[in-house]
Amino acid sequence: MTTTTSGQSLYYHVLIKYKRNDIAKLKIVCNSRLSNDDDVNQCNSLFIPEATVDDVKKIVKEMKNKGAGFDSIRIKDIKTHITLLKLVTHFINFSLNHGTLPKELKIAVVKPIPKGKLKNDYNNFRPISILSCIDKILEKYIAKYLMNFALKHKHISVY
Repeated sequence: MTTTTSGQSLYYHVLIKYKRNDIAKLKIVCNSRLSNDDDVNQCNSLFIPEATVDDVKKIVKEMKNKGAGFDSIRIKDIKTHITLLKLVTHFINFSLNHGTLPKELKIAVVKPIPKGKLKNDYNNFRPISILSCIDKILEKYIAKYLMNFALKHKHISVY
């Protein structure tokens, strides 16, 4: 054991010894707050339930058949194949349960689109970003619950 390690160990030992009473007092205060439910009159937490195949089907049905993102999956493909609907539903639930989004879904295909009739002038183009349709479906699913929560708790106005 090196001097630094034993010095750190001694520091933590002393810290724990002198802070033990403070921790015990804090524990009593926290427990009394948790047991007092009178202060909690409404839930201000956003809850997003697990998606069902019907939820995803409804979202997909409302989406336009636009170009595919980097993954080459089109909305049209998901609309016509129930297996893909099930996979997308599983993906949404996995992503929500783990709080993660794969890096690949953050990739956009950037394409130049002409602003007007002059297609030979490179200054006359604007870029558009084409994202994965799976990412768009996930965003729409979350947005539905986020919007309802924001309106219910008056975080945004309906006007």
